[in-house]
Amino acid sequence: MSLKNMSQSEKTVRVKNSSHFLKLTPHIPETCEQHYDRSVYCNKNHFNKPLYHTSGILTGKGTGLRMRPIFIEYGYTISRIDLCRNLVFISISEEIIDSVQGLMRSRVRGADAASAPILTFLDSHCECNQQWLEPMLERVSQDRKRVVCPIIDVISMDTFQYIGASADLRGGFDWNLVFKWEYLSNEEKKKRQKDPTQVIKTPMIAGGLFMIDKQYFEELGKYDMAMDICGRGKSRKQHPYTFPGGSGNVFARNTRRAAEVWMGDFKKYYYSAVPLARSVAFGNRIELRKKLKCHDFGWYLENVYPELRIPDGGHATYGVFKQGQKCMDTLGHNAEGTVGLYACHGTGGNQEWALTHDDLIKHNDMCLTINEPRAGQSLILEPCQNNDLQV
Repeated sequence: MSLKNMSQSEKTVRVKNSSHFLKLTPHIPETCEQHYDRSVYCNKNHFNKPLYHTSGILTGKGTGLRMRPIFIEYGYTISRIDLCRNLVFISISEEIIDSVQGLMRSRVRGADAASAPILTFLDSHCECNQQWLEPMLERVSQDRKRVVCPIIDVISMDTFQYIGASADLRGGFDWNLVFKWEYLSNEEKKKRQKDPTQVIKTPMIAGGLFMIDKQYFEELGKYDMAMDICGRGKSRKQHPYTFPGGSGNVFARNTRRAAEVWMGDFKKYYYSAVPLARSVAFGNRIELRKKLKCHDFGWYLENVYPELRIPDGGHATYGVFKQGQKCMDTLGHNAEGTVGLYACHGTGGNQEWALTHDDLIKHNDMCLTINEPRAGQSLILEPCQNNDLQV
C-alpha cells in the first residue's frame, strides 16, 4: 500500500480488515524499508541518528493484523514485507497473559517453552555486539555446569553513546546483598595481560544476562519465581509499575528470601545491613537447597569469595541521609567518585549508608571523605583509613 502521494493533511490510514488506525508523522527518520531483524539481508538503509532502526508494530483482534509488523519508510510509505517474509510469517503459539508477571516468572515461562539445549537470558533493552555468542557457547559446551556472563558494555541513556566497559571487572556484593562491580586484583590483571581473552572467574554474575545449559538450569531450580520484579540486583530509576507495600519492602523481601536460604549463621550480618528485612515475610525455598546438597555459606566465603570481609564487632547504624525529597547517593561511583544528591527511592543500594561505632560514614567498604580540607569541596568515596578527612 503506497502512500507517497498522500497530502500533508492525510496522515491517518486505516489498516485493512481492522478498526485500528496508523498515524504517520513526517519526522520519522529514514529506516530500512523492509526490516524485521538486524540481519545484513534486511538492513537496506542506515542513517546517522541515535536510533539506528525504527519500526512500528501493530497488534489487534483482526486476523489480518495480529502479530504482523508494519514497517514505515520515511516519506509516508508503508512498505511491503517481501524480502523478510520468511522472518515475519512464523508459527506463533497464542497465549493471552492478562496480568504483569514480572521478570522472574516471565523468564521461566520462556525457558520452559525453549527447545534448544542451551539458554541465553538478556534484558529487553540489551543489544548484542559482533561475535558475542560464540565464546560463550564454547564455554558451556565444554562443561554443562558452567554459567557464563558476557562483558556488559554501556549505552548512554542520555546520548546513546557506546561506552566500552572495562574487561578487568567481576561481579560481587556486600552484606546488604546488593550486586556491585569489583576490579580484579593486580595479580589477576597480570595473568590476563598476555591473553586478555582469558575467562574471569567471578563470585557473582549480573543475574539478567547469562548463558546456561537448559537441563542444568532446571536442576538448579530455575529462577526463583517467588521473587518479584528483577530479583535483587538492579533497580531502575523509574518503574511503570506499583509494588505491594512499596518498592522498599519488595526488595527487602527478595534479599531476605536469599539470605534465609543461603547464608546460614552469616545472615546476622545481612540483617545488620538491612534491618527493615526483619519484619518482611519471605516464604520458603530451603527444601531446594537441601535437595541440591549445597555447600554452606562459610565454604563459599573461604573458597569462592574470600574478599567479602566479615564485619568487625563494632556497632553500626544503617540508613539514609535525607534533605527534603533528595537523599545522599553514590551516583554509581566507586573509589574517588563524587557523592551527590538524588531523588529518594527507598530501596537502599546507592543511598544506603552506615554510621560506624567510630563515627565514620561508610558505603560498603568505602568511607565518606572530604576531597580537600577547605570550604566548598566535594565529598568523595575512598578506602577507609580513619584519617581526619573522613567524616
